[in-house]
Amino acid sequence: MKVYNFEIEGNHNYYVSEKGILVHNNCEYTTEFIKGFYVRGMTTMENGVYNRTVQGLANYEGKSLFELVKAFENQAINAGMDKVVIKGVDIVETRLMNPRAAEMMGYSYKELSTNSIELIKFLK
Repeated sequence: MKVYNFEIEGNHNYYVSEKGILVHNNCEYTTEFIKGFYVRGMTTMENGVYNRTVQGLANYEGKSLFELVKAFENQAINAGMDKVVIKGVDIVETRLMNPRAAEMMGYSYKELSTNSIELIKFLK
């Protein structure tokens, strides 16, 4: 997927790709293709904490959100982090992750709003 950096006058939200990913032009956020998902968000690593904020998410049929969470976790482990914090902000796919599924993966689950969740796991 090609990504272009341009500014939209007025409403800065727009849709990209055939999956209709809603994005907001903000230089802090990037779009990546990870484990069958287009992921728009931001990653920071500070004081042993891997923070991944996902603001846009679209997947190919049959791809599991569990695979994406595991990919983020592996990135944190490879970077030597102690803790993973994943926030899904205004994403429809929160319905694919629930408290029981998060618990089975070793994460705590917190609903931030109707379409926003937070997953936390201590790695060490």
